Amino acid sequence: MTTFVIIRHGLSVTNKGSRFTGQLDVPLAEEGVIQAKETGRYIKENFKIDSVYSSDLCRAVETARPAAEAFGLSIKKRADLRELNVGLWQGRTLSDIEKEEPEAYGRWIRDISSFGFPGGESHKDMAIRAKKAFDEMAGENEGKTVLVATHGGLIRNILCTFTDKGIKGIKDTPRLLNASVTVMKYDKGKVEFVSVGKTDHLTESADNIKGE
Repeated sequence: MTTFVIIRHGLSVTNKGSRFTGQLDVPLAEEGVIQAKETGRYIKENFKIDSVYSSDLCRAVETARPAAEAFGLSIKKRADLRELNVGLWQGRTLSDIEKEEPEAYGRWIRDISSFGFPGGESHKDMAIRAKKAFDEMAGENEGKTVLVATHGGLIRNILCTFTDKGIKGIKDTPRLLNASVTVMKYDKGKVEFVSVGKTDHLTESADNIKGE
């Protein structure tokens, strides 16, 4: 069995602007830097981390760094831990998309699980790469505790695809707050979520959960 301690990245500069970030490589906002430090302290005080993985996007790497440094570990970057690729919607506000592309916006609202973002991917696409990533990380870390810094969309995705909810359940799965911590036990493909979206370690509460 492998224990995964999964962190959503801290508040990013595009989160502050209520924009779809997707796979744009944007840094943490000042509040996000504070959140990353507080999360690092919480991880150090409550877990014995054996290995650290992160999405290769800088907002996730910056969030993982305080905890990695606390344990003297390097960060293993993986592109398959990236946020959902929202294609041509990246960098745009939800209000602009609703006004400029009402038909596509409506389809996204009605069925987020199967909606394919123009020029990007769907949650079904993400589920394939996310499962493969966790299968591989678990195989490399049997019996260990692993820190994973990733993105809200990917965490919501695995909350559904790794449980009885299935990918269609993502519509009713709440978005997780920045720098929240989720703990998952992973045993030969069987998953148990011990806790989801913990944030009481944070004193910096600034957050924006809109978009992916």
